[in-house]
Amino acid sequence: MTLQDQLQSDLGSAYTIERELGGGGMSRVFVATDTRLGRRVVVKVLSPDLVASVSAERFEREIRLAARLQHPHIVPLLSAGDVDGIPYYTMPFVEGASLRDRLAVGPLPPGEAQSILRDVARALAYAHRQGIVHRDIKPENVLLAEGVAMVADFGVALTDRSTMAVDAAFRTSIEGVFAAGDCVRGADLIVTAIAEGRGAAAAVHARLRAGAAVPA
Repeated sequence: MTLQDQLQSDLGSAYTIERELGGGGMSRVFVATDTRLGRRVVVKVLSPDLVASVSAERFEREIRLAARLQHPHIVPLLSAGDVDGIPYYTMPFVEGASLRDRLAVGPLPPGEAQSILRDVARALAYAHRQGIVHRDIKPENVLLAEGVAMVADFGVALTDRSTMAVDAAFRTSIEGVFAAGDCVRGADLIVTAIAEGRGAAAAVHARLRAGAAVPA
């Protein structure tokens, strides 16, 4: 039995699993229909082969972090549970495209880039006020729908209760149109939050000044 079949069997008639979107690292992601409410959702589930490892604790932590975040530019958590000991949670299915998909079409006009950056910056600022740093801001994790940008996937987020290895180096990594600028060593939560915001702004600003397309 495939994971999709197992998930459908355990969820029963509450959800109808349509297809697998994919996943990264420790998770698998499916599109489903909430049969009672008649809406499409995303079901994110921990890969069964990782249930007995530290990844299960990390996935549960991701669920708890997602539940804390209530903001119009962050994809919210709808519900959570487990199927035969395998944790999962559901989110709205965003009817649109990722920023990566949008970039594949062509360069962003300055007005559109500014709007996306503003939405993402507001989402990150809110998360930072909750003591949460995303750490993985990249085009795949920015979803676009109806002229609005939403940040997704807090799977590797850092919280104020997390610790980081002490190192003298401070490094900001630019990835795509935004920067995973909080992926640094030798910095505490406040410094990484500042880096995340500055990195995102700097990446877009530099490309707009150059009049260049953002690389996919």
